[in-house]
Amino acid sequence: VVRVCAEVGDRVAQGAVLAEVDAELRRLAVEQAEAQLALAGANARKTAKDLGRNRALFEKGDVSDAEMEGLRLAAQNAESGLRSAEVALRVAQRQLADTQVRSPIAGAVARRFVEVGETVGPGTPVANVVDLDVVKVRFTVPEQEIGLVAVGQAARVTIDPYPGVTFEGKVVNVGSKAEENSHRYPVEVEVANREDRPLKAGMFART
Repeated sequence: VVRVCAEVGDRVAQGAVLAEVDAELRRLAVEQAEAQLALAGANARKTAKDLGRNRALFEKGDVSDAEMEGLRLAAQNAESGLRSAEVALRVAQRQLADTQVRSPIAGAVARRFVEVGETVGPGTPVANVVDLDVVKVRFTVPEQEIGLVAVGQAARVTIDPYPGVTFEGKVVNVGSKAEENSHRYPVEVEVANREDRPLKAGMFART
């Protein structure tokens, strides 16, 4: 890690850079792929011209079938090499872009897991970004009452830190399978948070 771009509590936009890792080798790989693409392009253009020039001679009988076939194969191979070089460049460019770890969503940085100088690899957590504009409340309902709950129903949510305050939401999911070793079904309610975002991830709620 060569740069950390977000601190805990920062609000970040979707696509914002959270951290950067050393990109020198990736930049060199892009330059190499660009050179290979230029070489493949030049070769494809040359073989295409050779084929075009000799096609007229072939029709006159000045070029043999074997020579013409060799020119066709050379042109096909050059075109394949050009496409391969184009793909290699896109791969190198994607790997270079991946040296900047970006937030997949807009939200607030709840945790950061890396510091400058640390070594990270694919799959290493960099940060935890939460979107609290809409909060999902999860709970379970016993079997004898699950028939009373349906998607789209209005829901009222309260939390202990704000006594007397009610948050309005609606049921967005009713589980079709009971939780393991119980006769309780999972239900999810979505609640629009307020501008000051009093609802936090991990809170307990009454619904």
